[in-house]
Order: sequence, then C-alpha cells, then structure tokens
Amino acid sequence: MYIFIKKLEDNMQKVQLEKIFGICLIIMSVFMFAKKYGGLGFLIFLIGLGLYIYSRRGTDYKSM
Repeated sequence: MYIFIKKLEDNMQKVQLEKIFGICLIIMSVFMFAKKYGGLGFLIFLIGLGLYIYSRRGTDYKSM
C-alpha cells in the first residue's frame, strides 16, 4: 500500500512540474513576442501549450 501511495505522490509531483514548466514557457513566449522574436515566440508558445495540456490529461473537469 505504501509503495502505491509513494508512486502516486511521485506522479503528482511530475505533473506539477510539467504544468509549471508549461506555464513558464507560455509566459516566456509573450515576452518574445514583445521583443520582436515573433516566429520563435510562437513556437515556444505552442510547445508550452502542448506541455500544459499534456500535464492536464486525465483531469476530471466535472469536479471543478
């Protein structure tokens, strides 16, 4: 039972890190748009958005 709970906690920490990193990439892309790096900023935005969506997989949105 303890091993199952430990794996669940490790997975939750991994999801939190993926979510935080995705949000940081999205914020960084906004600054890149402002600094006239539009094409690269858009690519960073897509990567960050994909990572954020990937981290939200399996979320029950009805309970929110």
